[in-house]
Amino acid sequence: MKISCDIIRDLLPLYAENMTSRASNDMVDEHLRACDGCRQFLSDLRRPAEFDRELPVHTLTRVKKAIRKRRILTALLAVLILVSLYVNVETVLNARVYLTAGQAVEKVEQREDGTIEIFWKDHVNGMNGTIRDESPGNMGFVYQTRLRNLLFPGDKTGQQTSILAKDSGMFAGSQIDQTALNIWYYSFRDGKPEQLLWDGGAEKPGPDFSFLDRVHYRIAYYCIAAAVLSALLAVLAWKKRGSGAGEWLRFGALFFGCSCAAVLCTSGGQFMDYWNDIPTKIIDSVYPFIPMLLTGLCAFSLYDMKDSPVGEGH
Repeated sequence: MKISCDIIRDLLPLYAENMTSRASNDMVDEHLRACDGCRQFLSDLRRPAEFDRELPVHTLTRVKKAIRKRRILTALLAVLILVSLYVNVETVLNARVYLTAGQAVEKVEQREDGTIEIFWKDHVNGMNGTIRDESPGNMGFVYQTRLRNLLFPGDKTGQQTSILAKDSGMFAGSQIDQTALNIWYYSFRDGKPEQLLWDGGAEKPGPDFSFLDRVHYRIAYYCIAAAVLSALLAVLAWKKRGSGAGEWLRFGALFFGCSCAAVLCTSGGQFMDYWNDIPTKIIDSVYPFIPMLLTGLCAFSLYDMKDSPVGEGH
C-alpha cells in the first residue's frame, strides 16, 4: 500500500527523535528510499538550528555603555553612602547642644572679698555662655557645648570659670549689688529657672521671670513640615510613577526628606533655639544635605536602570 507524503511527514518529527515503533520505522524507511522530497524534509529536521549570533555594532556599543554606567553608579553610590555617613556623624557630634545645670556647673564659691566664682565643667570650655540680667538682683546663665564634648568628656581642655566681681565687665555701668545677687541656671527646655546656683538674698523672681519668650521651636516645626511634605510627595510620586511628573515629585520628596534629616543632625537632637541661632543651624545643615541628596539621586538612577533592557539607550 502506497503511503502518502503527508502521512510520512507527520511521522518524520517522531522518527527523527527515534520515538516511533519498529513497524512505523520500516514503513518510513521504505518510503524514504523512493521519495527525495521526504528525505530532504528529514534532513532539514535533523539540521541544527542556526542563529544569527552577530549583533549590530551600535547595539553592542549600547550594551557596553549601559554595563559601564551601572558599574560607575554602583561604585559612586557606595562612595556617597560612606561620605554621607561620615559627614552626618561629624555634623551630629559638632552640633551645639544646651546643657542642664547638672551637665554644666561644677560648683559655685564665694571668695573672701565677696567675689562669686562659678566653676564650669571641662566640656563646657570653649563655648560661650548666655548671660542675661532680667531683674534687679537676679542673673541667669544658659550654657552650651558641642555634643562631642558632652558624649566624650575625656577630651578636656581645662576648667573654665566665671568670676562675678563688682568691677567686671558684665556689671559695668550697672547698679546691681553684686553682694546680694541671685544667680540662676536656666532650663534650655522651657527657658525657666532650673536651679539657683547662688542665693544672694535678693528678691526671687516671680513665675513670669524666664527666658520663655526667647526659646523657639522653629527647628521642630520645620522638621515636621518637611517630613510631612516629603511623605506626601512620595505618595504622589508613587501614583505618578513612570511619568515626567512622577520624577519631579520623587525629587521633591527626596529634597525635603534630606533637608529634614540634615536639620535634625545640626540640632543635635534638641529642637529649640535661643536668640535666633536657627540661621546658623540651617547654614550648617548644608554640609550633610548635599551628600545625602546626591546619594538619593544616584540610588534613583540605579533603580531606574534595574527594570530597563540593557541594550536600550539611556
